[in-house]
Amino acid sequence: MIAKWLPEEYLKTIVLFEIPNEEGEFIPHGTGVLLNYKNAFLLTTCKHIVLKADGTPYQKLHATINKTDGTTSRKDIDAIHKQFQLKWFFHKNTEVDLAVSPIAIEQGIEDIKLIPETMFEEFTNIPIGDDVFFLGYPLGLGVKNVSKLSPLVRVGIVALKNNNNTFLLDANVYPGSSGSPVFYKPVIARHEGTTTNIGSVRPLKLLGIVNMDISAIEEAVSKRTGRTRAIFEDNAGLGIVQSTSLLKEILEYPEVQTILPKTQEAQSSVEKRPDQNELPNS
Repeated sequence: MIAKWLPEEYLKTIVLFEIPNEEGEFIPHGTGVLLNYKNAFLLTTCKHIVLKADGTPYQKLHATINKTDGTTSRKDIDAIHKQFQLKWFFHKNTEVDLAVSPIAIEQGIEDIKLIPETMFEEFTNIPIGDDVFFLGYPLGLGVKNVSKLSPLVRVGIVALKNNNNTFLLDANVYPGSSGSPVFYKPVIARHEGTTTNIGSVRPLKLLGIVNMDISAIEEAVSKRTGRTRAIFEDNAGLGIVQSTSLLKEILEYPEVQTILPKTQEAQSSVEKRPDQNELPNS
């Protein structure tokens, strides 16, 4: 059972990133989300999910999603890039923690939905204090002890807007949430004096992508030597979100526009049209 305010289709836009360990066991690595931009299928996440701290790419990065037959599909990103001559794209501002890659999806076989570009919200329109929800795989949860992959649904509020097109999310963001899409939480209107729903009073919009949690750091300092003996780190209950406005800047780069036909070529063997898998505009 899904809460009345949460469209179940939104859970189908979420991708689990995994990387195999030395024993070949796939370990949860982060979250991604599927987009439809100009009829091209795109996979979006954080740059630090794709690249290590030294700027080298993670090897054997896989994206895993549910299939309509109840199993899962694990896609080797490097293999797809090599087959169709695709790659990851990043913002020209190296401080922006976003990554976008064309992707091929087996529609009708893989149980997915796509977020259309018409659902992108501009940063200037996001109100401080508004309720939001986000979907992802924090701490690798939603992977084990479930019948199929199931991203966690988390809620919070927009706590603060920064000058660099990012905002603070008042919610307990944990590792694994990186790459989680953030949406307005629908406000359900009801007929006065009844429990009958009229519907949502505002359209659902994509506000941005979670890129990191914020921790509160405390040091234990020796009175005798003045040296730090231990460092304690606690979740501060806040996270940073890269806005959809920053994502749009990447998508509008000429090099991204140029590669879109290759993305459509990678998708050319599917039977359904892209818009059949799009989320409805609410």
